[in-house]
Amino acid sequence: MTLKDSGRRDYGIFGVPLSGPADFESALLGNLLVGNPRGAAVIEITLGGGRILFLDDFAVAVTGQPLGVRIDERPVAMNETLRVRGGEVLELPPLEKGVKAYLSIGGTLRRSRILGSHSVSLTGGLGRPLSPGEFLSFEADTGVRRRRLPQALCRNDSDAGVFRVIRGPESFAEEVYRTFLSQDFRVSKNSNDMGLRLEGKALPLDQREMISSGVAYGTIQIPPGGQPLVMMADHPVTGGYPRIAGVITRDLSRLSQLGPGDRLSFEEVTIGEAHRELEALEDAIEAWLGRPVRRFRVKVGERAFEVAVEEI
Repeated sequence: MTLKDSGRRDYGIFGVPLSGPADFESALLGNLLVGNPRGAAVIEITLGGGRILFLDDFAVAVTGQPLGVRIDERPVAMNETLRVRGGEVLELPPLEKGVKAYLSIGGTLRRSRILGSHSVSLTGGLGRPLSPGEFLSFEADTGVRRRRLPQALCRNDSDAGVFRVIRGPESFAEEVYRTFLSQDFRVSKNSNDMGLRLEGKALPLDQREMISSGVAYGTIQIPPGGQPLVMMADHPVTGGYPRIAGVITRDLSRLSQLGPGDRLSFEEVTIGEAHRELEALEDAIEAWLGRPVRRFRVKVGERAFEVAVEEI
């Protein structure tokens, strides 16, 4: 179990990874279920397994991949607001499938931040996993409404093996793209929160390593061996391998749930399609919460920004 929030957005220039939640959709929705801001701190549970004793009353929610949550041995549902009373124990058994689940607690975490964030970065050596017997202090929000995620926001991972990508900035021969898009890959056991190493038919390369350039969550690099490397949530800020593609934002949360041996393939889409997928997510959240979101396109100099203003 590790703490995660929206991450260290202002420190990439110094080489510090962002280190937000891997399945950020599940973390975001969990926070909304308990009345928290979208980027508030959550507990990221990798593979599951643990018991948490609550010393006061709280609203909580468990999101992400399925696990049989219990409060004082009573089975309770995921993806909805739950009430935990002081003295009760929340049990989080091992995940039934996938890799990540999230515990959101209604209120404000009382803990000092490291470089402006509560996020643990095992890659960057910032923070550490929670340990047995450790105390976390929250200022509880007692006015949380009970909510349940609608079906439109409950992710269907039945098509988890196909991930949509847009082409990367480096130029590859068409033969390389065809080989990349036409085959299945398998997640290597040598994968972690920094990156997924994929195994498949090696891509025929006509490039060598290049000057280090920026990478993001979902960037797919091709090392000299021809086996793709996908940057994950705790990725470094730069990389020296050519970037063949990038997984679209809407598919990153599904990607984060893959473990060793899982199979996947890629499908090329346009940037416009990627944007429409994000808009569909925001529309579904807006419809669920019943709060209007006004969207603007703002141009500053030569740069254009999509801005959403939400009533709170």
